Amino acid sequence: MNRYTKKTVVALGLIFGLGLSMVARAGLSEVTDQGTTDKPVFPEVKAAWIQDGRYPNLDNLSKIHSGMTRDQIMALIEYPIFSEGFRVREWDYLFHFQVADGQGGTRVDSCLYKVLFDKNKLAQSFYWKPVSEHAVCPAQAASVATAVAAAAAEPMNLTLSADALFPFNKFSAADLNDSGRQQLNRFAQMVRDSKRDYVLQVTAYTDRIGSDAANFRLSQRRASTIKAHLVGQGVKAAAIQAVGAGESNPVVSCSSSLARAALITCLQPNRRVTIEAK
Repeated sequence: MNRYTKKTVVALGLIFGLGLSMVARAGLSEVTDQGTTDKPVFPEVKAAWIQDGRYPNLDNLSKIHSGMTRDQIMALIEYPIFSEGFRVREWDYLFHFQVADGQGGTRVDSCLYKVLFDKNKLAQSFYWKPVSEHAVCPAQAASVATAVAAAAAEPMNLTLSADALFPFNKFSAADLNDSGRQQLNRFAQMVRDSKRDYVLQVTAYTDRIGSDAANFRLSQRRASTIKAHLVGQGVKAAAIQAVGAGESNPVVSCSSSLARAALITCLQPNRRVTIEAK
């Protein structure tokens, strides 16, 4: 590299560094030498230079604690996605978490996460701010591990109407309707995301219309079809037991005097599939 080129590189470096300091985000928190603040100031989400944010690795997030260096923080949750600059003592992130919605499905919660550093550039304080409506953010990074462990310790159950999965008297994978597939997909994802070695039991039930033998075969075929679908969604086959329970354990009783169409409608709650993950 000749002398002129070296000077050019140095000049460009100075200009670049000046530019970074000029684009550093305005409205930073007042951080003490101890790495604390009485009033954390969060950036506007639209100011993120990675607009989509990130889905953090929850295990990595749970490992963050006071006293860590910037390099250690970056190794766990990557670099911040807002332009605070390189000389400031706060980093901000936009994180998304996929959580159960309490209705057998999932939702995505979005939260801002702030890390404050002391005068020695060691992480000391951590703050959360919900972004999406009704989002629940961890109170601190360590609580993520607690929440994940608690969620993993709880069994997960799903009950679906067989009519929401299959047309009447059908059982094959080709017969599965879109709504049923989506619900099964969401459940499979929750099982995968839990990172726990769940054992699943898929139990299919029929109504009492037809012979006992025919109903048992239908329920077993439906349970096997659902097992195969969950395996296709990444759940281990060895962890799933498919059980056909036929017309046992009915939820409702209906008069035999009803016309066939009315009887089929009345008995609908008995045609169901339960999935227990323990």
